[in-house]
Amino acid sequence: MNAAGPRGRRQELQEAKQQAEEAIARAREVAAAAVIDEQAQPTERAALPSSAVHKATAPEVETGEALYAKNQLTVGSPQVQRFVEAGPKHAVDALNVDLFFDRSYDERLRRMVEHVAQVEGPVLETVLARRIARAHGCQRTGARIQERVTAIAAKVLKATEEDVGTFFWHSSRGPEEPVHFRSGGEEPRGVEEVCLAELVALARVVCEEGKSGDSAVAAMAHALGLRHVRAANRNLLEKALELASRA
Repeated sequence: MNAAGPRGRRQELQEAKQQAEEAIARAREVAAAAVIDEQAQPTERAALPSSAVHKATAPEVETGEALYAKNQLTVGSPQVQRFVEAGPKHAVDALNVDLFFDRSYDERLRRMVEHVAQVEGPVLETVLARRIARAHGCQRTGARIQERVTAIAAKVLKATEEDVGTFFWHSSRGPEEPVHFRSGGEEPRGVEEVCLAELVALARVVCEEGKSGDSAVAAMAHALGLRHVRAANRNLLEKALELASRA
């Protein structure tokens, strides 16, 4: 009995230890899943799914104006500000992908479009459509989605045409007003996604620092988060530098 007793107690202790470790592991998995679910982007799909209605998450605490104000936070130079990406799904109470191309869905799309422009404007038309598409769970922004979003935006937003496409401005802040370059963001913006007026604002900052020529182009590329400067990008940066020097 004396021999069996210690063995039995050891076995009980081992089983209890194993059960405790399993419980801790399950608790960690649940906590990690909760964090991932909270931070994850909408599930990306190749096309508009059918028979699906997505309830929008709880309205964001900050309105579009508050988020735009965040974009105005300085990051070193008073002329360089912070870029914040918009979350258009928070502009509506629900998303219904089955109605995306129906006229009855115009009002919801309008609110989403205006929200993106309010936070990110001036915003390139392809970026605007991408934001709306991803809010609906679409990985790719097809031609129909692009045309649909652009048509809605053209009715309610101010626009300027550039070589890379159309940039939409929020109705309360048009192209006649001065803009600042915005850096940072969750993902670096491509040069073609930044309107010329904003690139010129960046060029002015670089020139005020005494840079010119290749060093100025390199400084602008660094501010944009570029590792390599392609020919097309260089042309845009050099054009912005030229316009900045005239001002």
